[in-house]
Amino acid sequence: MKRTIVLALAVALACALLPGVALAQDPWITGRIIRTSAGDIFSQPVMSGDWVVYSLSDSGAAFNVWAYNLKTQEQFALHAQTALQNDASISGTKVVWGDRRNGNFNIYLYDLATRHETTVRDGATAPGAYPDISGNRIVYNDNGPKVHLYTISTGSDVILGDGQNARVDGDYVVWQTDSVPSQIRVCNLKTGSRFNLTTGGAGSLMPEISGSVVAWQGSIAGDIHVFYRYLNEDTNHEVVPAGSVDHNVTIANNRLYFKSNIGGAQQLYLHDLGGQAMTPIPISGDMTGADAWEDAWAAGNTIVCRAGNEIYLAKVWAPTVTISGPSRVPYKAVAMVTGTISDFGYRIGNTPALWDQVKPQASLDKFDWRTNTDKFGTNSNGVYTWETPALTRKVYFRTIYRGSWDPFKFASHLSGISPVISITPRAYLTKPSVPASIKHDKKSSAWGYLEPVHTAGTHPVKVEYWKKRSGRYTLRKTVWATAMTYASSRNKYSAYASVPSAGRWRFRAIYPTSSTNAYTATGWVYRTVE
Repeated sequence: MKRTIVLALAVALACALLPGVALAQDPWITGRIIRTSAGDIFSQPVMSGDWVVYSLSDSGAAFNVWAYNLKTQEQFALHAQTALQNDASISGTKVVWGDRRNGNFNIYLYDLATRHETTVRDGATAPGAYPDISGNRIVYNDNGPKVHLYTISTGSDVILGDGQNARVDGDYVVWQTDSVPSQIRVCNLKTGSRFNLTTGGAGSLMPEISGSVVAWQGSIAGDIHVFYRYLNEDTNHEVVPAGSVDHNVTIANNRLYFKSNIGGAQQLYLHDLGGQAMTPIPISGDMTGADAWEDAWAAGNTIVCRAGNEIYLAKVWAPTVTISGPSRVPYKAVAMVTGTISDFGYRIGNTPALWDQVKPQASLDKFDWRTNTDKFGTNSNGVYTWETPALTRKVYFRTIYRGSWDPFKFASHLSGISPVISITPRAYLTKPSVPASIKHDKKSSAWGYLEPVHTAGTHPVKVEYWKKRSGRYTLRKTVWATAMTYASSRNKYSAYASVPSAGRWRFRAIYPTSSTNAYTATGWVYRTVE
């Protein structure tokens, strides 16, 4: 068998946006073939970073899972054998897949960094056990069918519920229930809560999850439609216009990708969740038909798929959104956030706020994002600015560019998402109130006020005692102060201790860095101790 890596091929595929609309600048895809051979059959490619993983049937032999490194061009089978391997999933350098080397479908884990293989499950599992991996977690289904959660670091394996086709991302697992009709169920691994996203209908199946977005397929009047929902909302959305979906939905960078016959011929479509285009956009270029864009899978702005006997890698050219802001601010301060928006190497400037294209988003956990309803635009240099609310705790921010889809504008763009930044305010902390007269052999209190509120009885503040000796102050004692309930938005802190010796002393309060607020130190209070 002859294997060839074709690296020099680059194909620019122009994409039709909206029927009958000719725009000055369309979204483009550039791509290349990374694996090809006339005698081989490829299936189910996925990728993470520089690694592309896929199943390969060598001239009609059983499918094995292979890895290909985009930088080094290294390629190898993870465990070459004559038994079937399929349904590979990758997270970082860790790959998980289903394997019939022992007769039944078992689940195996392989680390591309260490080249070490681990058995996840060696019992009798259902054909197509459909494993998925995210960080330290693996999900799969047995022949119950029941959904399992396996933790790599501990080796623990627990059952989450009845169902199959489970997917995991971060703290959330979604799966297709075993009921008739099947529904989409969600489990929050942090809280343990479980709930259904769907009820009734003709059946919901094959869910996918990325961040707070869940997408799935649902049957309506004989056609398979695409649905999605943000987990911080209560509404399911249908992707329109309707069309029969040919393969699973994949999610990346707030975009849905799926193959459908919406426009008649089978094409790959992009539905821009963050953009202003209300309908799916065909992005297949001249690669259309039943044998193109099979098993498409997206990571960031990159799509990997199979096309006939080739593995194809494509880049979606989406706007680049930068963002910057201060990392630390005073308590209740308003921070200025700024950034740029560019596409195809050019700044997207002169977008009036009236067009509502620049949207700030804020989150406390980088999962539940809330959008600012105010309208923002860019100046002639493609620069945007917006202000945060007054900050009392750490908040994550990002900027969404909603794209441009008005045929009367000079250009059209997909949406873009900036990286995430965090801005952390210091605490509100008053100088410690220390008695004017202090004797070193008597205990006295040093107290003040603290915001934001902490649980009464905890010790979020420490009071430092510094003594002057030979013209210099040195730290001699530290006492952790107790937080007490004072008001709905404020604690009183109090440290009760004696000063070690007579002389000239100074005192201050310190709030150490926490998960919500930055390090804060008060000014000094000076006393002569008897």
